[in-house]
Amino acid sequence: MNIIIHRGTHQIGGSCIELSTEKTRIIFDVGQELPPINGKQSADRNKTLDIAGLFNNSPRAVDAVFISHYHGDHSGLLGDVPEGVPIYMGEKASKIFNTSSRFTNSNACVNSPRHLTNGHEIIVGDFSIIPYLVDHSAFDAYAFVIRAQEKQVIYTGDLRAHGNKAEMMKVFLKQLPYKVDALMIEGTIMSRMTEKMITENQIGQEARIFMSKTGRPVFVVQSSTNIDRLVQMYKVARHTKRLFVVDIYTANVVSQLGSSIPNPYTFKDVRVFYPYFLTERMFNQAGSDETMLKFSRYRIR
Repeated sequence: MNIIIHRGTHQIGGSCIELSTEKTRIIFDVGQELPPINGKQSADRNKTLDIAGLFNNSPRAVDAVFISHYHGDHSGLLGDVPEGVPIYMGEKASKIFNTSSRFTNSNACVNSPRHLTNGHEIIVGDFSIIPYLVDHSAFDAYAFVIRAQEKQVIYTGDLRAHGNKAEMMKVFLKQLPYKVDALMIEGTIMSRMTEKMITENQIGQEARIFMSKTGRPVFVVQSSTNIDRLVQMYKVARHTKRLFVVDIYTANVVSQLGSSIPNPYTFKDVRVFYPYFLTERMFNQAGSDETMLKFSRYRIR
C-alpha cells in the first residue's frame, strides 16, 4: 500500500490523501484551502490539485473518492471531480452539502453519491474501508479504518470529544484494530495544547443564563450547518420560553435531517423567516421555487 498526502502536511485544511496499490487508487477528501487569517485572498486557494486521473486527463483512473465530512476544507473541490468517479459520503452529510451548494451558487452539488454507513464495510478493488461516525461540528462526519495488502491505516478526518456526540469517540476507539501501520489525523489545535476546550453543553449553559436575563429578542450568529450548536440553541430557547426562528437556508438544512432535529415541519415552536437579499437572490435562480416556498406558511414578516 502506498500513501500520498497531496495536501495537508504543513497547513490546516485543504486536505487530500491518496492510498493506492498496483491495481486500485482511492482518495480521501478533496479540500479547498482555508482563507488566510489576515483576510487577504490567497492566490492559489481555488487552485485544483494536480492529481492524475482526478483533476487532469491522465489515463490513471481513480476508483473512488471518500469524503469524511462536508466542511469546505475537506470537500471544497468536489465540483471538479470528473463524472463517473464514485463519491462516498454520509447520506445526511451529502444533503447538507448539496443544500449549501444551492444557496451559495456553487457548482459542487453531488449527484447520486454512495452513502457511508457506520461500521459497514465497503470494498473498492484491493481496499476494505470501514467508516465510523465521529463527533464533529459537521453533522454525519466519519473516520475510516482502511485495509489492503495486510496493512491497516486509520484516517480520522476531523473529530473531537466535546460535542453533543462525545461518546462516539469512545465507540470509535473500541473499534480500532490492535495493530495500526499508519495514522493520519488533522492536528488543528496541536499548536494550542494549553487551550481549554469549551463543550457544547457549556455553551448551552452560558446561553441559557444570558437569555434568562433579558426579555428582548436574542440573535445567534453561527453556521447553519453546525447542527450540534443549533440543537443547543433550540433547547435554550425552549427553556426560556422563546420562539425559535431560523432563516430559509437553515430551514432547508434541518428539514432533511430527521424528525428529532428541530425543524419547522415537526416542531411547533420553530418558525422560518426570509432574509431580503438572500430571498431575492434565490428567487432569481431558475428552479428555486420549491426550495424557497416549502416553508411559506411558517414565514414571519
